[in-house]
Amino acid sequence: MFRQYFKQVIYQLRENPLVSWISIAGTALAIAVVLVLVLVFQINAAGFAPESNRGRFLYVWGTQVGPKNDGPGGRNRGAMSAEVVRECFYPLKTPEAVTAYTRGTLPVSLPGKRLFREYEVRHTDANYWKFFDHRFVEGGPFTEADFQSAIPAVVLSESLARRLFGSERATGREVVLDYVTYTVRGVVRDVPNPMMVSYFDVCIPYSCDKAKLVSNISMGENMVGSLNVLMLARSAADFDAIRAELDERVKRYNATKVDYEVSFPAGALSQLDSAMGSGGFRKVDWRSFMAESGAVFLFLLLVPALNLTGVVQSSV
Repeated sequence: MFRQYFKQVIYQLRENPLVSWISIAGTALAIAVVLVLVLVFQINAAGFAPESNRGRFLYVWGTQVGPKNDGPGGRNRGAMSAEVVRECFYPLKTPEAVTAYTRGTLPVSLPGKRLFREYEVRHTDANYWKFFDHRFVEGGPFTEADFQSAIPAVVLSESLARRLFGSERATGREVVLDYVTYTVRGVVRDVPNPMMVSYFDVCIPYSCDKAKLVSNISMGENMVGSLNVLMLARSAADFDAIRAELDERVKRYNATKVDYEVSFPAGALSQLDSAMGSGGFRKVDWRSFMAESGAVFLFLLLVPALNLTGVVQSSV
């Protein structure tokens, strides 16, 4: 039977080569695009090292600061200040851990040797290392004592350490970031760039940067800053409890302010929410995701279906 099918395929290719190859190419391309889209979604949603705990992550990206009761004054949408993190997030009891972070680029140099290439810098706190299973090839992370004392300690990626120090041991050496000298505490295996939060070339305590500790604009009663928050739930079943506790903490914090209040329009987002396209100011649910993406998938799957049923060949 299969031999007969094979003969029929060969005959069809010889009889109508142009139509046959168009049909094969269209089917293959449509299936390939669907596989790529599924792979991208899986990369954004599934957990794998060093973000093996993605199923327990809750992100808070978007922060809105505005006047109370729609009073006079401007509004700001961006990130939060260290004060908001300290008052609203660090005291939470339901999550297993809470970390604040931001990212940017800075030139990394060596003492007495100025270099001009910029690298990805992650500003964060000591809890950051509880979220990820980074593999240290040298040393270890900076500690809570380092963070609280604003000790200039740094963790480098393996590729950057090799670029700066060659084959020599990096731990204990010094690097210069933004005219501040940091001591290398550890070196981690390189992390793929698509990783959302665990990727960095350089990781330092944000307490070492005074600009991260105070609001970067005058409005908002010290609520506006550059920090985002990541929370680690004990299990995905705790997500709603964490959101409820966070809402209560925010209400208490806003009650201490005179003119302004802080809110998080999209709330705390899971990894799945992020994979579906949710952002700091808009949460995408399953219905919206299927409405936006379902038509694309349907069209891509319809092309090979029509080819396989012979509709395209008949019309040509």
